Amino acid sequence: MRAEIVSIGTELLLGDVTNSNAAFLARELASLGIDLYFITCVGDNPTRLEETLQKAFARSDLVITTGGLGPTSDDITREVIASAFGRPLKRDEKAEEMIRDFFARRDREMPEENLKQATLPEGAEPLFNETGTAPGFFLEVDGGKIFSLPGVPPEMKMMFRKKVRPKLIETQSGREIIHSRVLRIFGIGESEVENRLREVIAGQTNPTVAPLAGRGEVQVRITCKEVNKDLASEKIAQVAREISAILGNYIYGEDEDTLEGVMAVLLSQGGWTLAIAESCTGGLVGSRITDIPGASEFFRGSIVAYNDEIKRGVLGVREETLKEHGAVSEETALEMARGTRKICQSDIGVGLTGIAGPGGGTPQKPVGTVSFALVAPEKEFSMTRLLGSRRKDNKWRAGHHALDLVRRYLLNILDD
Repeated sequence: MRAEIVSIGTELLLGDVTNSNAAFLARELASLGIDLYFITCVGDNPTRLEETLQKAFARSDLVITTGGLGPTSDDITREVIASAFGRPLKRDEKAEEMIRDFFARRDREMPEENLKQATLPEGAEPLFNETGTAPGFFLEVDGGKIFSLPGVPPEMKMMFRKKVRPKLIETQSGREIIHSRVLRIFGIGESEVENRLREVIAGQTNPTVAPLAGRGEVQVRITCKEVNKDLASEKIAQVAREISAILGNYIYGEDEDTLEGVMAVLLSQGGWTLAIAESCTGGLVGSRITDIPGASEFFRGSIVAYNDEIKRGVLGVREETLKEHGAVSEETALEMARGTRKICQSDIGVGLTGIAGPGGGTPQKPVGTVSFALVAPEKEFSMTRLLGSRRKDNKWRAGHHALDLVRRYLLNILDD
């Protein structure tokens, strides 16, 4: 089955809204073994939208649209689909009931404009929207299928999972389905990963192996196409073992794992507590840790020592250290780690200080220079890394290094 996604909305073309819906649908279709050949984005223009839909149906068996199902005048998806395929618009009783019930359950009066959302192309099946007022719909046209979904991401995702995916699974019954696993890697770059895996990649057939650059890390996607999920999983596991033997401890997790999540599990399992002292990241590391439910079990706190006076007065960094080595140095990071460990009474203290940019760099310490330190029972460790030139990227990558420092200590691989 050949598929196409049509994302509708002028706001997407202007860059005001990121097209996250297309990325979500692409992943879902791949997991079902449906070949996605095109992703098209078109604005709220009836002529261009109709041309786009007709072209999509000429080359694809399945078309999924997102957006344009609201109650306002620029929401034109229903009308254009009806016009493009010669299906007059009709008021659908089920769709109207869904909309009225949405307002009734919230004890709100329904604006008459919302009834526009209850008109669907003749022959369309309404798809219930549990969290919004816009019903989606399913329509078959000359053997082709069209699913029209809302543009609001949470509404679209829920509708796809509950209404669209089951229908597509029926059509894919007995066919090969794509399965995949993602290995998450930190500590080496994409080119180095590809170089180390060159023989694995050169010999790939099914499963296939693809290194991908992520945000501050590298991902390796292993993809297998099989009818039997167990067989696909077995093949993927075999390739994953080969890759793990090559990349070793640079692999920190799989699929939806995060560095902070993996670190949290290790801390909890070992009964460890952690405190952070951060300068250039401005609280980002602590924020990432506290995004984890139950972080209070192991995380004592974060001291944001952005100013040198706070480094001295709160964390106890010595004046001599700052004068001799500078605020961005392993010596300062070590004293920051010792200070936060003492103040927060934690098992592990981590300090990081750096030059995020775009200014502040020197020939000796250019923008992107960040020093890290970890202090724990019977162990002190420090290092300096040169990250990059972009401020936000430097802050995120510095956070990655700090979290990975803890992970490596807890796995006893800090010096590897």
